[in-house]
Amino acid sequence: MPFFSAPKIHNGLAWQAEGTIVQTDEEGKIIALLSDAQGQDVQYFDGVLCPGFVNTHCHLELSHMQGHVPQHTGLIPFLQAIPQFRNTFSDEEKHAARHLAFNALRKSGTVAVGDIANTADTADLRATGLMHFHSFAEAIGFSETNAEASFKRSLLLYREFCNGRATNKLLRQSITPHAPYSVSHSLFALIHQHNTNSLISIHNQESIAEDQYYQMKKGPVNTLLHGLGIDDSFFKPSGKSSLQTYLPWLHHSHPVILVHNT
Repeated sequence: MPFFSAPKIHNGLAWQAEGTIVQTDEEGKIIALLSDAQGQDVQYFDGVLCPGFVNTHCHLELSHMQGHVPQHTGLIPFLQAIPQFRNTFSDEEKHAARHLAFNALRKSGTVAVGDIANTADTADLRATGLMHFHSFAEAIGFSETNAEASFKRSLLLYREFCNGRATNKLLRQSITPHAPYSVSHSLFALIHQHNTNSLISIHNQESIAEDQYYQMKKGPVNTLLHGLGIDDSFFKPSGKSSLQTYLPWLHHSHPVILVHNT
């Protein structure tokens, strides 16, 4: 049986006593925490031993954009920059970038990832069998009349992930709303109807602009939607924050990850 120790050991809940030894079986499953290995060969690491990390919000398919979008511009210029850069790279460049990022995740101690997807590009990473994946097929569509078409695009992507090659890791997927300013009430409803217990991950309270739009229908989000040619005439400001407005649209049967909250 392998035995391991380090100056500091954490079990996910609390630090362990100094000198604790971790015992595993031959496949690496932890079977005991010991105070004495009784003459066994113990491997010592100069660092911290702890459970693997979970990256709950990642955009691996956009790894090729690292360093190409200006920093510190605020949310709206950032959102406007993404379409300018995401499709200006070759498939080979995208492949190399996401595999480099994936390997960096693994080296950092990450064992599971919640990954946002608008394409099936990351199917090759899921197929490696090196990490647990939950792929969030992102639904985007701020229109009450085109909600069905927006949902169908996400459903096709969701099914691609469902049909992926099985591995010895957990591979899961769900359809999820992008953000309060990019998903209509009707699209929220379709996501719920598809799977009433699905895991939801939504970009939430990212900037003051998000609340300005929901409270007064003014500000940068309003400018962004009009610049994209989106007809938001149906939208009536609630006078409340975005979270206070849309949270009732998410049925309590869904586990929810609220992302950013800045």
